[in-house]
Amino acid sequence: MRSVSIVGTTQRPEVPGSRSPRCSCTAESSLLRRRDFGTVGSSRVGLGWSMSCQLVRSDSVVGAVHSIYILRGGAGMPTSTSSARGWKAAAPFILTLCGILFVISHKTAGGTDLRGSDLLEMPDLVRSEERRVQQLAAQAQQLEDEIDSLTDSRGDHETQEIQEEIEEVLPAAQMEPVQGPAITVTLDDSPQAGSQDLPPNTNDEDYIVHQQDLEAVMNAMWAGGAEAMMVMDQRIGSTSTVRCVGSVLLLEGRKYAPPYEISAIGDVEAMERALEESRAVAWFRSAADALGLGYEVEVKESVTMPGYEGPRGSGSRS
Repeated sequence: MRSVSIVGTTQRPEVPGSRSPRCSCTAESSLLRRRDFGTVGSSRVGLGWSMSCQLVRSDSVVGAVHSIYILRGGAGMPTSTSSARGWKAAAPFILTLCGILFVISHKTAGGTDLRGSDLLEMPDLVRSEERRVQQLAAQAQQLEDEIDSLTDSRGDHETQEIQEEIEEVLPAAQMEPVQGPAITVTLDDSPQAGSQDLPPNTNDEDYIVHQQDLEAVMNAMWAGGAEAMMVMDQRIGSTSTVRCVGSVLLLEGRKYAPPYEISAIGDVEAMERALEESRAVAWFRSAADALGLGYEVEVKESVTMPGYEGPRGSGSRS
């Protein structure tokens, strides 16, 4: 807080009938000004100031305030003129901000009229497309009926030739059921598989059946003249693939755990000889004797196998 000294006096003539004699404010009267943060002031002095004066008479207060206003050049007194100048200075900025907001809104909308007729007609468009789809479906059904009619109208001789060609291809594709004498080979993991107490220089992989073991038996059977083959409960076709992931067998999208059964219909004696002569099968038999893996051959008088149904999925060996 700082004090301002005002030089001079302010006098007022005595009014007839007044109870108080004429009085003046001394030249050395101190005017104390405090900064008032709740008052709007002039742009030249920042915030306005509130004034306090220790005066003797109330009419001298008016004179002192008038003197201070003159010394300050009228600064700090809010007027309608200063408010008007403030609005004039702020108007360009407000208009610029409004313009920017308008441009952003226009770009965001992308020029789309939300009340446009195209959007209002959307339900009609959907119904129209649904009717079109129904018409196309009816046309497709009509074409299928025409194809069936043309197929039925073809000559019996031509149809019979096509049927004979199909029947010739089916056995090679393993797609028709078969029945006959068969041989079944069963492969199984060793009881020691997964054990923590394994002999030296061995690991858990030595005690389980692998993909190459299954393939060795299957190849020996094909080489022995197998006419049809099954692994577990699935018929093996020309595109069948046997895969192993750890101790799990993947075949046509299905998973199987040991023991694994491989059956083949054909000349049983020829297939037995092929198994005996196969080096890959002989190696597995020796490993079975040393490590306890399972290997068993069984001859069956008659086995019925379904036709090959095709792949049901795919698997990959890890």
